[in-house]
Amino acid sequence: TLEKINTSPKEANVLDLEISINRGESRVDVYDKRQNFKFKINNFPHDSSNLAESVFRGIIISQINRYTEICSNNTAFIKRCKNLINLLLEKDYRTDTFYNAFKNIRHEQIQNKYNTSIYNILELTNIPYNTQDQY
Repeated sequence: TLEKINTSPKEANVLDLEISINRGESRVDVYDKRQNFKFKINNFPHDSSNLAESVFRGIIISQINRYTEICSNNTAFIKRCKNLINLLLEKDYRTDTFYNAFKNIRHEQIQNKYNTSIYNILELTNIPYNTQDQY
C-alpha cells in the first residue's frame, strides 16, 4: 500500500516525483523521502571504494540524466545538479571523473529544456573549470 504523504491539496509526492500546482502551472521535481530523515543517508560510494572508475562516472551520468527527465524547470534542475556535484565532491570524487562523465551527458537536451549547460552549473560549484574544456 502507498502511504499518503501529501503536504497540501496542490502537492503530491509519487514514487520519486514531487508534483505541485501553483497558479495553474504544474511543476515536477525529484522527490526522495530520505531527505526528510533525521540522519545522514549514504546514497553514493566514496571515491576510495574499491570500484571501477566507470561506476563513479555512471553515477554522475545517470543522476544528471535522471534530473533532466524529471525536473520541469531550470531552477529545480540546477539545484539538483549542484547538490549532487557538491555531495560527490564531499566523497572525494576527482575532477577528472566529472569531466569524463560530462562527455556522456545529454548536453543538447539540457540546453533545449533548461537554456543552460552542465558547464554553467559547474561554475556554481567548487570544481575548477576552464571554458576551453567543453566536450
